[in-house]
Amino acid sequence: MDLGKEIAGRRWELTSILLDGRQVEGVEGAGAYIVLGSDMMVQGRGGCNRFFGAYSLAADLLSFGNIASTKMYCHETMHVEDALFRALGLIMTVRVKDRTLEMRSDDGSTVLRFIEADEEGRGLPSSAPSESDDQTPSDAVQNDSDHPRSCR
Repeated sequence: MDLGKEIAGRRWELTSILLDGRQVEGVEGAGAYIVLGSDMMVQGRGGCNRFFGAYSLAADLLSFGNIASTKMYCHETMHVEDALFRALGLIMTVRVKDRTLEMRSDDGSTVLRFIEADEEGRGLPSSAPSESDDQTPSDAVQNDSDHPRSCR
C-alpha cells in the first residue's frame, strides 16, 4: 500500500490532540482540519486560522516544516490551534486505518487523530468553518498585519 496516495488530497478532520500525556479539551468543536497535498504541501485550519507549509513522507515517516498561518485570535479555539501547531512539531510517523489518520511521536504514542471527511464535509461539527469561509469569526480579533506568522 502506498501511504502517500491513501492520505493525500483528502480533508482530515481533527478529533483529538494528546500532549504531555493529557487530552486537549474542545478539539472536536474547533473545526480544525488538515489536507496533505500530493505536492508535499500541507494546508488546513487550526481552529481559527488557516495554515500552510511543507511536509515530507517516506514510508510511514512524516515530518512538517515551514508551517505558517494567518494571524487572527479566536478566544474559544486558540488553545486548540496552539496545541495543534505544537503537536505537528512532535510528529514522526503516520498510520491510516478505517478512515482514521493517526500521527505519532517518536515514542509511538498517538499525538494527533483525524477522521476523513467526505466530499460534502459530512461528519464535521456544525460549527466548523468551511474551506470557503473567509470571514473573521465573531469572537476573533483581527491583527493589523495580513502577513503569515511562523508556527515554529
